[in-house]
Amino acid sequence: MRKIQLVILSLLLVYGAYSQVTIVAPEIPGGLVTKHQLWSITLMNAGAADQKIAVGVSVYSINENQLLFASVSKPITLGRGGKAIRFSDAEPVQYQSVSPRFNLNGFLQGFLPLGSYKVCYTIFNNPGYLESYSAEECVQVTVDALTRPQLIYPADSASLVESKPLFSWIPPAPLQLFQDLNYDLVLTEVFPNQSPLEAIQNNMPVLFQRRVMQSNLQFPTTQRQLDTGKVYAWRVYAKNGLNPAMESEVWTFSLSGKDREAPIVKGITYFELKQSTEAASHFSLKSTDLSVLFYSYLKTYKGLIVVRDSKGKLIWSKEQEVFYGGNYLTAALKGKIRSGQDYTVQVLNGDEIVFKGNFNYTKK
Repeated sequence: MRKIQLVILSLLLVYGAYSQVTIVAPEIPGGLVTKHQLWSITLMNAGAADQKIAVGVSVYSINENQLLFASVSKPITLGRGGKAIRFSDAEPVQYQSVSPRFNLNGFLQGFLPLGSYKVCYTIFNNPGYLESYSAEECVQVTVDALTRPQLIYPADSASLVESKPLFSWIPPAPLQLFQDLNYDLVLTEVFPNQSPLEAIQNNMPVLFQRRVMQSNLQFPTTQRQLDTGKVYAWRVYAKNGLNPAMESEVWTFSLSGKDREAPIVKGITYFELKQSTEAASHFSLKSTDLSVLFYSYLKTYKGLIVVRDSKGKLIWSKEQEVFYGGNYLTAALKGKIRSGQDYTVQVLNGDEIVFKGNFNYTKK
């Protein structure tokens, strides 16, 4: 009987020593959250002796109430009093991914993705087995993008000549926060005595395109044509997977009625050229007719469109006025290009390359 009492007493003393270790969880600001920030905690040892413990950090999705990943530090020896723990004190840290939808490697190399999280800190009494713990503390963290999507074209209050514009915008930043960045685009008519924001919030959309994967969207050719004399409002919603993240401002535009747009001809596909500061677009031709489009944000200028082969030799060129907005061009290259070869098309403003694209031709 006395032996049992001694065992129980010793267990109580051990637990009592460990229970005097408490956690002061960090106040993690919204925005960018790295793995190092998660491990910035303070441990308090109120006992009379040093304690050997391990710290666990578990991250849960608040929206889905799901454990995303768990991690545990190496064994840490705590002296009496407080100790500020940093990532360098905890490493090597063991991570275990729980949710298949969470990109653990992406987080370890960058930031916690957009969303709302619960971060729980646990003190394990036995670092070797992680069987029992004496303290746990949880905090909530919200990760937001630093900048919202920024609309580019059509410009705010612009009067367009093309009836099927190419909508374009700048993605939110930083992109590393998004594991599945996509957009919803809403376009609606603005009625008299109505603000653009009220139109977006209340009116039936003229166009509602979900899950746009690029930072631009060509107005669908199958959609009913926009009308002249009307004002339209548009907005882009950035999402991380299915979860809303941030929305852009609301911009408006109207149509002037004078349409420079090339007629839509069955069987012809217009390939978009990219600005010189972007990666060149790549496309394949099934015929010797090259049809391209590009969107200029400069005042009208006389441009030169050139086509070169893979060695840089000029095989076709044409002068053409480049207007603000959409520009379309079809070049007949029969006898000038060969099947299986690569070519470059460029739009020049003087000596400056403004737009570019790469293509190859495969004979049917």
